[in-house]
Formats: sequence, structure tokens, C-alpha cells
Amino acid sequence: MKNTTFYKIYEKYFNVYPSLAINNFFSSFILLVFFISGYYELAAEVGIISSLAILLCHLFSGNLRSIILADKNTFLADEMLLKRLILSIPIFIILIFFIFKNELGDLSLALAISLVVILGWVFELMLTKFEIKKNFNSVRIHLFFSIIFSFLIFIFFIIKNLFYLKIVIYLYVIFLIILIIFLLKINIKNFQFFIKDFIKLNFISSISMSLSNFLFRYFLILFISKESAGILFACFMIGSFPCSLFSHIFGPTILSKNIR
Repeated sequence: MKNTTFYKIYEKYFNVYPSLAINNFFSSFILLVFFISGYYELAAEVGIISSLAILLCHLFSGNLRSIILADKNTFLADEMLLKRLILSIPIFIILIFFIFKNELGDLSLALAISLVVILGWVFELMLTKFEIKKNFNSVRIHLFFSIIFSFLIFIFFIIKNLFYLKIVIYLYVIFLIILIIFLLKINIKNFQFFIKDFIKLNFISSISMSLSNFLFRYFLILFISKESAGILFACFMIGSFPCSLFSHIFGPTILSKNIR
């Protein structure tokens, strides 16, 4: 009985936080897998395309999760969720242009990573809504299948089968698309789309961090080999992981208890 009560009180810690962690760091997990497997060039390409995708997404309400949790504003979540869905199309087009212009070695992998980041950006707001409404059943669906995909990637990393590893990444993309379609419920009145809605002081910090991260990775690839860049990307990613984990996962919830 005590164990059941304990689980109910801390249910979000067992469901929402792990789900958010996988959703936000899946591309980083893939980079780390390629790095450990010895595919340093692919690790570098994953690093550069994921950082650009994150930068483009963070140009439009990067730390919106913190704002929504602070006010427990599900109507804002619905409005911005629809706007993120709309913006995901031009963001993906920009990423496609970047991929082909820079002639990345593995086009299919680069496209898959782009979709992973964009879909994760969209699904982040859905997870935020579920956290506010305590809709943990939907969260568990995402968490369960995400763990399975992560496990499969780990298995193919061990046997170093690059072909099946990429197939699993695409299956994860398809899973996210299906999940978003089935769980998407938006309650919006008088919807209007303005770019100025995204240009707010609240977002400057997330934009600056994403921009510095992308420029750091981009210039590394320009001035040193991809193999060396891939190694450095993985090392810096591991070093910054605790800070990223707090700012993206735990921080918004903690701050929401003190900020209206």
C-alpha cells in the first residue's frame, strides 16, 4: 500500500521525466552510439545536423515549456503546438537545403536526424500538456516504445550493424509521427499565426545557447577533420549533459513551483 502511494505521489518522476529525457536527447544518444562504435565521421554529421535543427527550432520558442508550466497554461500549449506543426515544414526544408549544399556523407541518416529533432520539438509540448493534466497513460505509451527503440539501437551498436541501426532510427521517426497524430488534441479559439509571437525576450537565452553550439560544431568541421570533430562533439556533449538535463527536464518543473 505504501509503495502504491509513493508511486502515485511521484508518478511524474517515473513517467514524464524519463519520457522527456528520451524525447529531447534521442539525437544525442545516436551521436554517442556512433562515436562509441567508431563511426566518427557519422557522429560529426549527426552532431552538425542536430545542432542546426535545434537552433532552427529554438528560434521559435525554445524554452516555451518553462513558460507553459509556470502558468499551467494548456491553451497556450495548444496554440503553440499548432504553430510548431506549421513551422516544422519550412524548418525541414531549410535542413534539406543545408544537407545537400554541404554534401553530407550519409543523406538518409541526416534526414532521419532532422526529423527526430523536429518531431521531438513538437512532441515536447504534448508531453508538457500531459504533465499539467496528469495524463500519464499517454506518456507511458511514448516511454515504453522509446525504450524499445533505444534498446534496439544499443543492440545494433554492439554488433555494429549500421544498416539496421538506421532502419531503427527511421522506425522511431514513424512511431513519433503516428503518436503525434493519434494523441493530438488541440483546443484553440481565434487562432492567428504571427512570427512576432515567437520573437520574445524569454527565448533569447535558448537561442544564444543553440547558436553558439551550432557555430562551434560547424567551424570545427570546417577547420579539422570529421573524425576529430566527431570525437570532440561526443566529449563536449557528455560534459554538458548534466546542465542540459536540468535546463530541459527538471528545471522548468522546479521553477514552476515558484514563478507565476
